[in-house]
Amino acid sequence: MLKLLQCPKCQIAIGRETVRFSLPSRSMALEFVGSQTDSIIQFLNRWGLREAVVTYSSANGEKNIPIPATLQNEEPAMIRGLADVQWLRIAEELLNETRPTFLVSMTKHQNVLVNQGACELMGCSAEELLSRDLAPLWVPPGELKPISYSVQLPPHLAEFHKLLSQQSELINHTFSNWKPAGDNTDAHWVIWNDDIRFVELDGNPYRLMRVNGFDEVKV
Repeated sequence: MLKLLQCPKCQIAIGRETVRFSLPSRSMALEFVGSQTDSIIQFLNRWGLREAVVTYSSANGEKNIPIPATLQNEEPAMIRGLADVQWLRIAEELLNETRPTFLVSMTKHQNVLVNQGACELMGCSAEELLSRDLAPLWVPPGELKPISYSVQLPPHLAEFHKLLSQQSELINHTFSNWKPAGDNTDAHWVIWNDDIRFVELDGNPYRLMRVNGFDEVKV
């Protein structure tokens, strides 16, 4: 941890609950986080701090990469992801995005990373979004069956995956599925407009979905 505090290229500011590492560029910030995540978490827990924030300058202003002290207690997949540079870049992109944004596993049909905008849009916590089974939400009104849609994908979702895999990126793409209420007591069939990108991480397919807007449809 001594090397962490002697990093020659970053400025360090320690507050009551957080520590801030400021680096001059995005590449330096990603390299620093990729190599020092374990030391940062140890430092946070050693001094009872809540979070570290790694900042760097960009053409659009200062950008942040947050690292919570509880990272080591998250899902194993999240630990592996956030410790890898590829995953860090996606996480940084998602967290700095002003639109509601979701990183979704195309094999497990679950959210893997979400930002604050996504939580506000869906009216629930990140934990709820990360645990939600998304496949059934693609079944049109009146067609839901007592089967496992994670095994037998709804045709609408299978076609969407095929299109995204072929084109890699879909801009202003419209599609329909269910938008659950925050407390899961109700759901509305909506037409979404998203910017969507195909992402491969650790050999597995994901879709990065940025929400531009949506309209409810009466069914």
